[in-house]
Amino acid sequence: MDNGYSHRITDLRKQLSTLTEQLDSSEKMPASKCKQLTLSLKEVISLAKELQDDINEDSRKAEDISKGLEFDMTSCEKRLKHLRAELDKANTGIEQKEELVQQKLATLEGTRTRAEEMHQGLEGIDEEENKLRDQCRSEKQNLDRAEIAVEGLNRSLQALQFRMDRIKSRRMTAEEKLGRYGDDTDGAKLSKRAPNDNDSESQQGNFEEAETSMNELIDKLAKIMRRWEELERRKKFLQLQIDRVQEITDNIKTKVSDIDAQL
Repeated sequence: MDNGYSHRITDLRKQLSTLTEQLDSSEKMPASKCKQLTLSLKEVISLAKELQDDINEDSRKAEDISKGLEFDMTSCEKRLKHLRAELDKANTGIEQKEELVQQKLATLEGTRTRAEEMHQGLEGIDEEENKLRDQCRSEKQNLDRAEIAVEGLNRSLQALQFRMDRIKSRRMTAEEKLGRYGDDTDGAKLSKRAPNDNDSESQQGNFEEAETSMNELIDKLAKIMRRWEELERRKKFLQLQIDRVQEITDNIKTKVSDIDAQL
C-alpha cells in the first residue's frame, strides 16, 4: 500500500501544471493576480514538503518493522538450532546426516570466503590498473610535448641552416673578391681591399655565431630525442604491465565466476 501517496502526487502534479501555465503568462497579469499565484506556489511547495515528510516517516516505520522482523528471524534461528540439537540427541542417524550437512556448509562457507577475497583482490587490481593507465596517459602527454619540441627545433635548425648557407655563399663571394685584389700592389686597389677584409671578418663572425647556435640546438634536440626514447621505453613497459594486470584480472574473474556457479 502507498497510503494514498499516488493520489496526492497526482494532485500535486496537476496543481504544478496549472501554476506553470499561469506562470508562462504572468507578465500580462496584474500585481494582485501575481501575488495570488505566488501564494499558490508556496502552498504547493508546502504540500510537497508535507508529502515528503510523510513518506520519510513511513520509511522510518518500515525500517523499524524490518529490524523487528530481522530480530524475530534471529530468534527463530536460535530456536531452530535448539530443536535441531534435541532431535540429534534422539536420533543417531539424523545426527550423522546433520554432521555431513554442517561439513558441506563449512566447505561452502570457505569457498564463499575465498570468493570474497578474490573479489577484494580484483578491486585492488582494478585500482592498480587505473593508476597504470593514468601514468601511461601522463607519459603519452610527455611524448606529445617532446614531439612538438622536436618539430620546433627542426624548424629552427632549418632556419639556421638556411642562414648559414647564405653566410657561406656571401663568404665565398668575399673570398673570391679578395683573391682578385690580392695580386695588385696599386694603392687604390689596396684601399678597395680593406672594406672587403672587414666585411669578410664580419661574415666569418656571423657564420661562427650561427654555427654555435646550430650546435646548441642540435645538443638540445639530442637531449629531447633521448628523453623521447626513454618515454617510449617507459610507455612500452607500462603497456606490458597493463596487459599483465589485465590477464591476471581476467583469470581472477574466471575463477570467481566458477566459484559463484558452485555457490
